[in-house]
Amino acid sequence: MNFQDSNCFLSNNRINYRGNKYLAIRSDRASFDSNMEEMKMTKARKDARGRALRKGEIQRKSDLKYIYTYTDPLGRRRYIYANDLTELREKEDKLKKDQLDGLDLYVAGKATINDTFDRYMTMKYELQESTRSNYLDNYDRWIRNGFGNKRIADVKYSDVLQFYQNLVKEGKMALNTLDSVHTLLHPTFTLAVRDEIIRRNPSDGIMKELSKSQERIVDADMP
Repeated sequence: MNFQDSNCFLSNNRINYRGNKYLAIRSDRASFDSNMEEMKMTKARKDARGRALRKGEIQRKSDLKYIYTYTDPLGRRRYIYANDLTELREKEDKLKKDQLDGLDLYVAGKATINDTFDRYMTMKYELQESTRSNYLDNYDRWIRNGFGNKRIADVKYSDVLQFYQNLVKEGKMALNTLDSVHTLLHPTFTLAVRDEIIRRNPSDGIMKELSKSQERIVDADMP
């Protein structure tokens, strides 16, 4: 390497060094700006008294009430309201405990039909929103506030049969419409069987039994 080539080599190295140093400075500046932005966002997440708010917590400007937002197992947005932050945190803690207790109850076999259905629906991620909404509406209308409160481990074949018969006899629904209820309950019991919460599905064969009963009634009414 001659003297001229050596100077050229040194000059290029200086350029590379300066370029790399410039890039490093730019990278550090970008990182600094990003950290400052995060600090600003964190700083902005405070209530009117300057107390830091956790994830999901907000203070409404209109009336200064506190709100905690979360998503339930069915993917629905839920809200908890409180007049002060301490009360809100107590409600959050209770919610978390209830959620854990729900899982413990299911594992212990103490879950209700409602608990198991809600668990089943969380796994039906492939459902279209309209279908999911229809399922939930039907369940809430016919099952949740009555039969759904039974402990799933205690439900027998005769319990499900009697529940279905009452729906038909009381004129609440026709037999073919009853299938929409069965479509919700049968897979719920199946899930409990697969999770070894119960041994058998108490709704197996019930629709066939009801169809036969309906045929016998029709035959008896014929002249």
